[in-house]
Amino acid sequence: MLATVFVPATLCLLAAAVIGTLALGVRGLADRIAVTLCLSLLAVSWLVKALLVAGAFTKVGAALGAGAVLAATVGLVWWSPTLRTRVTGIRLRRPARAARDAGRPRDPFRLPAFVLLAITGLVYLRSLVIALWLPPRDIDTLWYHLVAVAGWVRTGGMDAPIEGLSKAGDLDWVVVSDTYPRDTETVTAWLSVFTHNSDLVGLTQYPFLVLMFVSTYGICRRLGTGRGLALSAASVAVLAPTVVSQSYMAYNDIARAGVAVAVWHLLLIAYPQRGISAGGPSPKAMLVLTGAVLGLGLGVKAGNGYLIPFAVLSALVLRYTAKRGRAAEAGAAGTPESSETAGAPAAGDDKSPGWKFASAALIVPAAVLGSFWYLITWARWGSPFWPIKMGPFEGPETMDFLVESARPREWQGDSMPVVVWKSWWSAIDWVGDRHWYVEWTGQLGLTWLLVLLPSVVVLAVLAAWRRRHLAAAFGVVLPLMAGTLMGPGAWYSRYTMPLMAAGAVAFAVLVQAWLDKPKPRTHRIARRAAPALALAVAVAACVSLTGQFRHPTFSLDEDPHQRNAASTNKVLTESASVRDLEGIWGPYAKIDELPDGSRIGFCADDSPQQWIPMVLIGRDFRRVLVDLGECGDPAGAARLMAEKNVPYLFTYRDSPMGEGVLAEAGDLGLADLDVVDKSAPQAWMIQLFHATPGAHDFPSSDGS
Repeated sequence: MLATVFVPATLCLLAAAVIGTLALGVRGLADRIAVTLCLSLLAVSWLVKALLVAGAFTKVGAALGAGAVLAATVGLVWWSPTLRTRVTGIRLRRPARAARDAGRPRDPFRLPAFVLLAITGLVYLRSLVIALWLPPRDIDTLWYHLVAVAGWVRTGGMDAPIEGLSKAGDLDWVVVSDTYPRDTETVTAWLSVFTHNSDLVGLTQYPFLVLMFVSTYGICRRLGTGRGLALSAASVAVLAPTVVSQSYMAYNDIARAGVAVAVWHLLLIAYPQRGISAGGPSPKAMLVLTGAVLGLGLGVKAGNGYLIPFAVLSALVLRYTAKRGRAAEAGAAGTPESSETAGAPAAGDDKSPGWKFASAALIVPAAVLGSFWYLITWARWGSPFWPIKMGPFEGPETMDFLVESARPREWQGDSMPVVVWKSWWSAIDWVGDRHWYVEWTGQLGLTWLLVLLPSVVVLAVLAAWRRRHLAAAFGVVLPLMAGTLMGPGAWYSRYTMPLMAAGAVAFAVLVQAWLDKPKPRTHRIARRAAPALALAVAVAACVSLTGQFRHPTFSLDEDPHQRNAASTNKVLTESASVRDLEGIWGPYAKIDELPDGSRIGFCADDSPQQWIPMVLIGRDFRRVLVDLGECGDPAGAARLMAEKNVPYLFTYRDSPMGEGVLAEAGDLGLADLDVVDKSAPQAWMIQLFHATPGAHDFPSSDGS
């Protein structure tokens, strides 16, 4: 099925995105890759949403939809002579060196870049193997991210992923499978609809990871750095421990980071800075695309809303610095316009979009495209942010409590700046401190603390006091950081991944300025010191990763069979039958013996949490979870099972409801299925009952 349907359908969307990129007139390999990825992700997201609304999200529907997207793109390009000329006139030869590269000596960062790229490749090759060979075992994926996807793939439509899901009882985080923004889950769904299982869900964030890498590189290049230095910066940005550890999870934090960094890359394409050849795509078109990507960001995570005002501010700064740079270039050439830019609209002249258009182009598409999930949640739950209380909208939880209560106990009560600094500083504790993923602090790593953060400070000082690097500091680095840190959980490493890209850009810009010093002696020192500096950065990155790999990625609550890197590597050498039972799946393998379509009910006052929902649903999405509502007591649970035609009942083994149902099972016509390997860690958590034949007029075999 992968070769016959998934691959061709995905290639159709990718081809449509490539054609769209060429039609926009985007130049440069990095720029083209970034725009293609943005268009591809937008296409996947909106195709999946359209199919869900139509109730046609099936293998056939997805394949036909992808073909329709490609056909529509080709038709639009063919219909427009301007677009057709751009696409058919594409040159495949290697582009000329950027203006700022002209006349530069051999890049001293070529070898360091190769080393860092090799490290990055090896690290992510391992993560890719984990994503493809091991079943999902991370807590949020199994708690709600994949629950939403399972519901879509099973029903083909927008039905609630858990039947009867309501506000009744204490549903905790199970409810967000139907209320959170889910654009990242649309990518997961695309990876799942053709296989009807979770085999590929570990690949969910890889497109966003590549986008983060390419956009970091692209930003550096558009700010005038050499290729080797830009590649080094991009590698450092994605080698943060928190990025590496989440790369094979169907979470959305790398997705958020990739979108955030791409926004500033697109802004630099819209407003080319000094030393970058003019021409290329229309600035207005790029600003609208940037707004659409901001909308994608809102669909990934509500916290991306904080990026919008800073993106608008950056557009104004970059327009100013672009105009200033073009004026300086024209003055240096002694003409109003150099021959290189003759006939091409300069991004910094009066024809470039002003603040009114830029603001509208960024805000309107973001609001329109980003509102999809919030409107659906508002219609279903009475609040676009349910279950979070926000502004005038009520909810049982507050974001402050949910995020800030997870602080380490000794940090409670500290001000936010203090907590953020403590989190960054705790990277020093890598030698003896045992971090686990959900509450990891310091996982931006030593590279951020010792190299990238100081680079940001130096860049900001130079920009503020000497008016140097204004575009880099006030147009990219500081706004990107501010938009990231304004959101909730600024101390939380996985919520602040964009900081790595911002810091890497600052580092690259400063080092390039040092390398470009005109004084011969300074220049010689800089070029000799560059490889040593890059080596120090690589060592810091590797030390951070070594500290992360020493300990298990998950806590016992997340994965009873938690493993560190060495143990995980050993599992990867086992047979597929052994790997399939890795983590929480082994002790509960008997649950997979239930008939296809089995309906498993739970009481809202005893709802499944953590990794249990997907264990009950199954990796092939065969079973259905049903919210029975508040049961009150065991008799109430049996009554609701009969009313809702639910043959199976989940309870916690040690909960009051579970103990009561177990004690009264015979009288209620329920039998304990004993599906759990009780010798396994945390096996006591799941208890599954089945209505005995005839007790509630349920068939005993097909679960119908």
